[in-house]
Amino acid sequence: MDRQKKTKKQFNKKYLGLKIIAILVLIVLLGVVAFNIYVSDYYKTTMDGQEYFVSDTGADVFTKGNKIYFVPKRPSDTGIIFYPGAKIEASAYAPLMKMLAERGIYCIICDMPYHLAFFDKDAADDIIGQEEFTNINHWYLAGHSLGGAMAATYISDNAAKYDGIILLASYSTANLKNRGLKVLSVYGDKDGILNMDKLEKNSDNLPEDAITKVIENGNHSGFGCYGVQKDDSKDALSSIDQIKETVQIIVDFIVDNQK
Repeated sequence: MDRQKKTKKQFNKKYLGLKIIAILVLIVLLGVVAFNIYVSDYYKTTMDGQEYFVSDTGADVFTKGNKIYFVPKRPSDTGIIFYPGAKIEASAYAPLMKMLAERGIYCIICDMPYHLAFFDKDAADDIIGQEEFTNINHWYLAGHSLGGAMAATYISDNAAKYDGIILLASYSTANLKNRGLKVLSVYGDKDGILNMDKLEKNSDNLPEDAITKVIENGNHSGFGCYGVQKDDSKDALSSIDQIKETVQIIVDFIVDNQK
């Protein structure tokens, strides 16, 4: 009888152990499924955006690896590396990058894993220093929304490589003071997504000479061409009009820095 009780006890322990393992495996599988569902639902580039995803007399456009390049036809000594917003297709920012390239700025979009910049905040690491960019003497890092926050976190530890950072509807949780960086912050006055309290609170992380520009009738989604995000203002400028204003703001910012 003792042997039977002992065997039954061992069996029960083994069964409990297998049951726990099975539950853990199920939880992991459900987590994987939920994650895949979450990341597969993202904002895709609209037709307006796709029209800028081509080479023409203003700039060459091509993709290499996980980067999208916008190369000015005229020689350039200035480059911008761009981090997209969360769950937004990278090519949605083609109009912004193409227009900047047409103004003589070499632009590169980092296409993030799962369309989320926090999975590769160091994406800019393998760009600066490449032989093809030896003519670029002035580098700026830029990003929209979550992409801007991740860009700020990255540049806080790599400031020596850059002239400055451009934050579009974003803010820096990292301290960018005393890093020798020029900072430009741009957002729309009808932004329905940007947390204005956090924007104000984290403004203390920016240098005193940081420049803030507010686009009248601009919203959160208007920095790219991917439609209007949930909860964002629909009564705003068209994306192309907002992008044109943003391009001029960025060009003025860079020109002033390099005088």
